Amino acid sequence: MSRFPAVAGRAPRRQEEEEKGCTSQEGGTTPTFPIQKQRKKLIQAVRDNSFLIVTGNTGSGKTTQLPKYLYEAGFSQHGMIGVTQPRKVAAISVAQRVAEEMKCSLGSKVGYQVRFDDCSSKIVKVTMDIHLNEMAGDILVFLTGQFEIEKSCELLFQMAESVDYDYDVQDTTLDGLLVLPCYGSMTTVIKAASLDCEDLLLPIAAMLSVENVFIRPVDPEYQKEAEQRHRELAAKAGGFNDFATLAVIFEQCKSSGAPASWCQKHWIHWRCLFSAFRVEAQLRELIRKLKQQSDFPRETFEGPKHEVLRRCLCAGYFKNVARRSVGRTFCTMDGRGSPVHIHPSSALHEQETKLEWIIFHEVLVTTKVYARIVCPIRYEWVRDLLPKLHEFNAHDLSSVARREVREDARRRWTNKENVKQLKDGISKEVLKKMQRRNDDKSISDARARFLERKQQRIQDHGDTLKETG
Repeated sequence: MSRFPAVAGRAPRRQEEEEKGCTSQEGGTTPTFPIQKQRKKLIQAVRDNSFLIVTGNTGSGKTTQLPKYLYEAGFSQHGMIGVTQPRKVAAISVAQRVAEEMKCSLGSKVGYQVRFDDCSSKIVKVTMDIHLNEMAGDILVFLTGQFEIEKSCELLFQMAESVDYDYDVQDTTLDGLLVLPCYGSMTTVIKAASLDCEDLLLPIAAMLSVENVFIRPVDPEYQKEAEQRHRELAAKAGGFNDFATLAVIFEQCKSSGAPASWCQKHWIHWRCLFSAFRVEAQLRELIRKLKQQSDFPRETFEGPKHEVLRRCLCAGYFKNVARRSVGRTFCTMDGRGSPVHIHPSSALHEQETKLEWIIFHEVLVTTKVYARIVCPIRYEWVRDLLPKLHEFNAHDLSSVARREVREDARRRWTNKENVKQLKDGISKEVLKKMQRRNDDKSISDARARFLERKQQRIQDHGDTLKETG
């Protein structure tokens, strides 16, 4: 089997514990770890076994040192050496640490690849998403022994070798590819690119792809300060569009000389902004490549910048359209007519009576159903798009609706339901009896019967004593 691809790692706190618990060697930055005593044994064990499990205490050097040992022993010549971790920050921090110890730059010998951030060479491509999100349809087979595994691999390779690429793949499969539309912020970005105004939408799409950027402290004093800072940012965007507020935050933070300090001052998560910067750069490169294609759509629009922004948002979020119904409540236009309220964090909160039509990014359910990240629109912008929501039935498209139910399966289900109803009926009858037993009249009657039996026993005992006396 192939060795592991290039580097991710342990959580930052554990990494700090490792670094604090070791000493630097003279003339280098490589620390000493308990795992170093077992280096030769570990390398030999990897050579002798195709599968090996190594366990050790926190800080022993499993994550940072073992990949280095394998690299120095020449295992990278047979494949990639890699460490998978479930956390993005841990992957980046440990990759940086290993690169520092190996005295190389990130992306050469040591690299990493996480969502929206690729710091690996063009040859070495390691993706965390493969391990975290397995593709639908991947087949997992449990085999009982080495012979079965080798035989199965042999059969699979024989089948793969028999495939004619020109006929079976290129001529057949590609013609049958299903081309589907993309939704949400990506559709919005493509619409903006067709109008040559992607600079307006790319920051917004990047900000929507990361976690909530607003810091809301628990302390009441700091909470008021944070809310004031957030209102100031919304006012700079016009105070009437949450999407535009995100764009203002992105641009002001990026243009500031000290983005981390700017975020601290305005109560914004710097880590989220940093991720958004990377996402925006990647999206910009994708759009650049798309616009180079000859069949990329081109449109023109004459109007103010803020209107172009909202029209582009309508292209991607028309399924999240809502119209004001009663008071401050809005009603979704997706055919269900679900009531929603504007979230208190929105710049449009308490301005509902001034609005008629809105679009929103997502729904948050707490004590009420809230719409987050809201923007006012005009009906004529979505008039032609709304009918698309009613052209299909989601239930009819589901696999459950299409599944054929056999007669024996229907009969088993009916019997199961009958038994369930019978049990429910018995339970209800028992409950009624218990309730009758526990009312005031039943309790008083039971007490009277008990006293009567007690009195009878005392009387019988007295009669017995008289007879024996």
